[in-house]
Amino acid sequence: MELRTVYTSHAAPKARAGAIKGFFCKLRESKAISTIRNNATQHMIDTSSILVCSNPIMSFVENVVIGMPDEVSIRARCIASLVAFLGTGSLFSRGRDVSRKAFNVGQASSERKQMLHDLCYQMGFTAFNLALYRFCGAETHEMIEGALFAIGISAVKGPIKGYAIDTFRDLAGIEESSRLPGSIKSLSPKVKKGIIVAAIVASIAAMCLIYRSTPPNPNKTHYDKYDILIDDMKSDHIRNASWPNAVR
Repeated sequence: MELRTVYTSHAAPKARAGAIKGFFCKLRESKAISTIRNNATQHMIDTSSILVCSNPIMSFVENVVIGMPDEVSIRARCIASLVAFLGTGSLFSRGRDVSRKAFNVGQASSERKQMLHDLCYQMGFTAFNLALYRFCGAETHEMIEGALFAIGISAVKGPIKGYAIDTFRDLAGIEESSRLPGSIKSLSPKVKKGIIVAAIVASIAAMCLIYRSTPPNPNKTHYDKYDILIDDMKSDHIRNASWPNAVR
């Protein structure tokens, strides 16, 4: 009788643990949870694929071509990445899916047709750069130059982003794409995910190299007026022998 009581007391916690585990297993396998998980995964993959190719290109345009200060360009890239992960990344990729269906562009379409579609589709998303640059502190002429360059480089960025979305989806096992080379398709899922991580790291490294290799441009800084004011103050105080020795 005593042994039976001990057995029952030990069995009860195991039964409760099994019931809780079963509940979470059913919850995990439920259709709603599965849909949310799949959509979240696709959002992260789509957004990462977009930023991997667009951020280095825009960093080069902003910092090298336009001469925008590093801090303004970096701030713009950080905000653009945050906004993309908050939803605009999926808005772009899902909108692209709808557009491809509307214009009868599929995986079986020619590469030229797919690239042309992505070029035109990208141009519709460049107008927000005006507000983005202004919000990040760019001067009016820098803001206009940045938007014009963004529209101009759509011919390059659009097809690259479209290709990146399709290939990243295939690498992540979300949707197969005929654009991914067969030699990469045959790799294991773990290696494919490693390629995604390597692409993200390479993109960040490219941005760091761009900012590091470009010297500050004194003609394109927001601190010109401030520096001139400080220099004038220093000159006045030095002439009056009242400026502290530490700043002479």
